[in-house]
Amino acid sequence: KTAALQHAHYLDILIKIADFEPALECLASLGFIRSNVRAGFESQALELVHESGLPLILHRQLFRVPFYNVAMEEIWARSRIQTVSGAPTRLLSPADNLLHICGSVFDVESHESLRWVCDAWFVVHKYSDLDWEVLLDYSRRSRMALALYLTLDYVVEALDAPIPVDVLNRLCAGASKADSIEREAVLFGVQTNARGGLTRIIQKCGDWPTRVSVLKWALFPSPSYLRWIHEISWSWLLPLYYFYRPFRYLVRSAWFSCRRFARRLRDLTVARTHAKNWSS
Repeated sequence: KTAALQHAHYLDILIKIADFEPALECLASLGFIRSNVRAGFESQALELVHESGLPLILHRQLFRVPFYNVAMEEIWARSRIQTVSGAPTRLLSPADNLLHICGSVFDVESHESLRWVCDAWFVVHKYSDLDWEVLLDYSRRSRMALALYLTLDYVVEALDAPIPVDVLNRLCAGASKADSIEREAVLFGVQTNARGGLTRIIQKCGDWPTRVSVLKWALFPSPSYLRWIHEISWSWLLPLYYFYRPFRYLVRSAWFSCRRFARRLRDLTVARTHAKNWSS
């Protein structure tokens, strides 16, 4: 598998903060203009669109989960230059590439594709000399142990990826010590996933203590989590969000329920009309 053959609906480019404005000028000369679409958190990403319609997203950070970005300078130092379609291109190291693939599963946006599973398998399968110690060290410092364990364990289970058992065991040990914000970030990633949602998470819980824990997170998340998710700058606003969140959830649930009911009513009316026309 090569980058030139990777199908993509858009391009992701990681840029150093100092190079961000020069990159915008360069891309503008190539026919890219700023999009009105918000690409994640405004402070981290900017979406551009080529005159052909191809979107391109510039990232200042590797992850949208803020505390995952603990050692960006080290990631840049480990990156390497390779030729892609005849052009020299700076790419992440295999270990950092795998970190990005797995960590991005819990980004603050919905994911409908399971392409990340194949991407992770290809990285692990291609680079037999992958530096697992780099991955384990980063997982400890960035509080990614839980996210990495869940994703890599799934890749092993689903595609029999050649990941050392010792690596999974050490990630599992780290995941068992995950703090509240680390667990909340993973839960939020699952909730916003197209195959997730709070109701489905609760249904998948194996026992009532786990369900209660999830409900507690949904109703009373930590202040750090609220500041991150809602980008709250003023501490006095925090108490208001504890009332706002369940109210918003109830309103959205009622709205979607009404839409489903209206859709079913419309389908029933159409079916009855067709049946009446057929009989006449």
